Amino acid sequence: MGELAATLNPAAIHIGEDETHYDSMIPPGDSDPNHTKANYVRDGINIAHGYLAGLSTPVKTHIWGDMLDPNQNGKHLEYSGVQLLAQLPGDIVIYNWKYDEAAYQVSTQMFVDAGFKTVGSSWHKPLSVSGNIRSVYECTLGRGMTPANSTEHGYCLTSWNNTSTNAVAPELVTAFGLGAYLSWSADENEPAYLPFPP
Repeated sequence: MGELAATLNPAAIHIGEDETHYDSMIPPGDSDPNHTKANYVRDGINIAHGYLAGLSTPVKTHIWGDMLDPNQNGKHLEYSGVQLLAQLPGDIVIYNWKYDEAAYQVSTQMFVDAGFKTVGSSWHKPLSVSGNIRSVYECTLGRGMTPANSTEHGYCLTSWNNTSTNAVAPELVTAFGLGAYLSWSADENEPAYLPFPP
C-alpha cells in the first residue's frame, strides 16, 4: 500500500474487506479465545487504517460495510454492528453495498448514527439505486445535517461489468443516469414519479 500511495498520492484508498467470511480466518488448531472472526475483521481494518494514516502524507481508509452489518455478512461473525463499529476509527468511510430493492436501508442509519461517513452503494436495479440514495439523504440532510457536515456521505454505483464507454452494459447506463438524477433530487425520488422510465 505504501508504494501505491507514493505513486498515486491518493486522498483515500479503498481496502475492500468485503465477504471475508468466505475464507478461513482462524488457522486450524488455534484455540486462543481472542482469535475470533470478528476480532480478525476488526484487527485487519485497524492495522490497514493505522498504516495508511501513518504515512508521511496520511491517506484515508475506505471499506465495504457488509461484514459490519449484522443483517448482511456480519451475521457470520461472533459480533458485528454497533459493537464492532465502536472498535474502529471514526474517520473510516463505509460503502454500504446493498443490491436488494428496499426503499430504506436500515444499515445506512446504523453507520451514520455511529458517526461514520457512509456511501450508499447499489448495483443497477432502479429500486436499489433509489433506495440507497434515499437512505443516505434521509440519514444526513433529511435529518438536519448541514451540507458542510455531510461531505463524504454519498452514493456509489457498483459494477461487475466492463465500464469502458464502448462496452458498458445497457442496464448500467440507465443506472448511471438514474443515480445522477436522483442525487440532485433525493427527497423526491419515488421511481413512479420520474419523468422517464428507470
